[in-house]
Amino acid sequence: MNEIVNRLNELKNNFDLLDDWLDQYTYIVALAAIYPRRNFEIGENNIIKGCQSIAYLNCTTDSENNAHFDAYSDSLIIKGLLGLICDLFEDLNPNEVIEFQDDFLDSLGIKNNFTSNRTSGIRSAIKAMQSYCRENIKREDK
Repeated sequence: MNEIVNRLNELKNNFDLLDDWLDQYTYIVALAAIYPRRNFEIGENNIIKGCQSIAYLNCTTDSENNAHFDAYSDSLIIKGLLGLICDLFEDLNPNEVIEFQDDFLDSLGIKNNFTSNRTSGIRSAIKAMQSYCRENIKREDK
């Protein structure tokens, strides 16, 4: 969990360097433009339910059982936020992802700038990542 805390603190520091919400918004949208979407099939099986925008999530684990995430959204702001979350959880042990309990947007100090539908969608994405990790652990135990 320490790695997530370190990564979250680094993100928070990045947002603190920006003067206002417009700068933060511009930063998130710029991240969306450069966020690398790996090739994964987009369809009903990987849609993020509960997200106001159309958003998709791909979850995998490697041979060392580290989690890897990729996401796509038709909304640049959501794509940028999903990219930040994917980076936060990237290459971690699934248990570390499952244990994450923070309010991601609140941790960055930007929650008040989003509607409840948007914040709910981000929570849904995190829950989907955690659910994948739980399922992967169950498969490992068998």
